[in-house]
Amino acid sequence: KRFKKEDIKPWMAKYEATSRHLWRNQWLFTFLSQILSKIANERNEKLTKLAKEVYKDVLKSNHPYWL
Repeated sequence: KRFKKEDIKPWMAKYEATSRHLWRNQWLFTFLSQILSKIANERNEKLTKLAKEVYKDVLKSNHPYWL
């Protein structure tokens, strides 16, 4: 929604929606759940390999850029 310049309040300048943070937390907890599960089940694999697999499965679709 666009506001007229005179209707913009000071708090609106740096406002970030709470829902954005909730989604990011959900992504984080999903990632942590998956990585901890893989660490427990695949003890002999390298952590970097497991992290890459879980990132690709869980977080990659949320990042529009390449890591």
